[in-house]
Amino acid sequence: MILIIEVAFCSNNNSIPTHLSGCKKQLCGDFEIPYPFGLDKGCFMDPPYLFQISCTDSTPYLFSSAFNVSKITVVDGEVTIMLAVAKDCYSKDGKQLTPDVSDFTQGLNEFFSVSFLRNKFYSIGCDNLATINGYRGDKNYTTGCISSCSYPNEVDLKSCSGVGCCQTSIPSQLTKYGMMLGSNDNHRSVWSFNPCSYAFVMQETEFKFSRLEEFTNVSSVPVIFDWAVGFDSCQVAEKNKATYGCKENSVCVNSTPRRGYLCRCSEGFEGNPYIPNGCLGTQFSGLKGLLIAC
Repeated sequence: MILIIEVAFCSNNNSIPTHLSGCKKQLCGDFEIPYPFGLDKGCFMDPPYLFQISCTDSTPYLFSSAFNVSKITVVDGEVTIMLAVAKDCYSKDGKQLTPDVSDFTQGLNEFFSVSFLRNKFYSIGCDNLATINGYRGDKNYTTGCISSCSYPNEVDLKSCSGVGCCQTSIPSQLTKYGMMLGSNDNHRSVWSFNPCSYAFVMQETEFKFSRLEEFTNVSSVPVIFDWAVGFDSCQVAEKNKATYGCKENSVCVNSTPRRGYLCRCSEGFEGNPYIPNGCLGTQFSGLKGLLIAC
């Protein structure tokens, strides 16, 4: 009797490649950088420098900018960047102490757009009008919200519906933005408990503040940006094998938040679809009750 056993390809998360063969492990401090991003020349994907990460004092930054990267997700085409909070403060007599205009994405390019699904625009304060303005392609975009309150115990940061806190959604394909804060009374009537207003775009699931005082020492918040490979659709990109980014056992999907495409491992595989042989099999098979588990 001949017994035929089908071989099961099992993946071990520790063996899934994260960087190109020939490149040393791409680490900045304890932060591991997955391809198509990388530190060293030849270890990140073209176009040049788009996916380059620089490392300063064990802190990763997007290309040579001041954008501190805290997370990179290959499957979803997302990168989380820590961005500063806009701040507008006044003295007791209503004199403005800090600038009310801030440009937070100068230096990012059209390959990255603010995730409209994962972020919201927030403003905190009891006497403030906050606006966000930016670009969607070559079109200007502006929106904002108002928050007010008379007493500290009125503030409702949990619902953030206009009483000491307001929020609004942002549109898709927003590539650059700046923020402006204004005040009707320069915080004179609320100065004793709220001398400053704040504004920021932030990952919605990370917004967990509960008191005005918490913002005194908050200097930056996480913002999720969408990225994609190039600007072509899968149908167009697949025709140029020299530049096509999806490798073996992977499929191409058109990016929905922005132009360009992403690569994902085919069903039954997991790993990094941008690396040659980076998608490893996760199937298992059995024979008459014999289970081969991974």
